[in-house]
Amino acid sequence: MAGNLTDFTDIKILLLHIIASSALGAREDACCEAAESAGGVSYFDGKTVLGELVAAGLVEKKDGKLIVAPSGLVAENEMFRSLPFSVQQRADEAAQSLARLAARESSISIEKTPQESGRVFVLMTISDGGEIVNSVGLSVSENRADAVGEVLRRQAETLRDALATRIYDGL
Repeated sequence: MAGNLTDFTDIKILLLHIIASSALGAREDACCEAAESAGGVSYFDGKTVLGELVAAGLVEKKDGKLIVAPSGLVAENEMFRSLPFSVQQRADEAAQSLARLAARESSISIEKTPQESGRVFVLMTISDGGEIVNSVGLSVSENRADAVGEVLRRQAETLRDALATRIYDGL
């Protein structure tokens, strides 16, 4: 692929742009995949560079997602246009896909609340800033709560997608 990046400085700029483009933050694996599609960056180089960005304070981890620190935004703004144009275009496309994914993921939350009895309540919420749907499951153990949470998440994704289709198609 033309415009593949191998220089770690260029990879840092690319990853800063990808993360900065997702206002809701992005999962580490998703950032590495986006960098691979945008700049031909290997997954392992992406992971290495993300670690360096976090260590340098340019990127922060918050609630399991990566966000760009203010100093990282300055660096990204100043240097992104130094990347090859073909990489810039693919980076913008990858960043848009990542932002859509982050928005979809943020609209579904799963919370687990242990009870004195040893059981665990699992609450699934679909939200658009306010609550649209809640579903509660009672589980017998923490391990089972994880499985119940995953089932609720899959069902919520199906329901959310069906609601979005209905809304966009005019009911």
